[in-house]
Amino acid sequence: MSFKDVLGADNIFKRFKDKDHLSNVYIITGEKGSGKGLAAKEAAKYLNCTGQDKPCDICDCCVSIEAGSYPDVYTVTGNKSIGVDEIRDVIERAAVKPYASRYNIFIIDKADDMTPEAQNAILKTLEECKKSNIFLLLTDSITAVLPTIRSRAQILSMKRAGEEELVSLLMRRYDTSREQALFAARFSKGVVGRAVKLIQPEYLEFRRRMYDAIDSLKDMKPYDAFDIYKSLKPDRATAGDMLNILESFYRDMLMIKYDKNMLIINVDKQSYIENYGSFSDEELIRIISRIEETGRYISHNTNIQLTFDVLFLDILGV
Repeated sequence: MSFKDVLGADNIFKRFKDKDHLSNVYIITGEKGSGKGLAAKEAAKYLNCTGQDKPCDICDCCVSIEAGSYPDVYTVTGNKSIGVDEIRDVIERAAVKPYASRYNIFIIDKADDMTPEAQNAILKTLEECKKSNIFLLLTDSITAVLPTIRSRAQILSMKRAGEEELVSLLMRRYDTSREQALFAARFSKGVVGRAVKLIQPEYLEFRRRMYDAIDSLKDMKPYDAFDIYKSLKPDRATAGDMLNILESFYRDMLMIKYDKNMLIINVDKQSYIENYGSFSDEELIRIISRIEETGRYISHNTNIQLTFDVLFLDILGV
């Protein structure tokens, strides 16, 4: 992998290439799936690479970092939280000179999961950071990082990938069709990790089952609507995926009505959506609003089955 394969990180890599203004503490922020971990790994390779065109991906340093076995790159990842014990280990390692390269690089993944005690424990190390130490704190939520740490760091933000560059990446690296790659790019809104998930066999099977359910809604009797939930059996984790698929489907129907084909998300299902049925603008807007409302109900821990049963009845116009 190289810098060009980490989409949305050009601004971050420019900072690391500017050796005259290199900082010792960085916070890399971006939504889940945006590629923060990949950006941090590529930055670590660049900073310690011994090749000519950095990162070269062929020197011992680059190869070892890619494999996760380089002694001077240390990654901390908590399961639910990162506590004082994990941070004490970082502090001890930071007191020692790099073993094989110019920099010790500490990547703290999910830095927003550090407990307040852990953040306070590492604060002095960040304040008195040695020139040979570089900290990369990765976070989905910058506000979860204490202001005292934020004030000592350069804050770098991951950007969303452009549609065509993301389509090209998915086709090149995952051997997927352009239609499917374009769907993934649009449905993920440019978030690379999400897009990759959308072309995996497990998700494609889940989406196929959702389209079977949508198809069954065309001629369904109201009392049969209760069977849809039973056939899909979503939990709170997959309920959001179900609602996103439903919302994008009815949204695309609205786009097609007004010849806004360039805005269609489910491009690989366009022919099916065009021939699905006839809905008025008011019906489509009502259904989309109900889907959004259902998402809010589920986020407030309402009964999932009851909430979906009511939604499907609403879609049927009952």
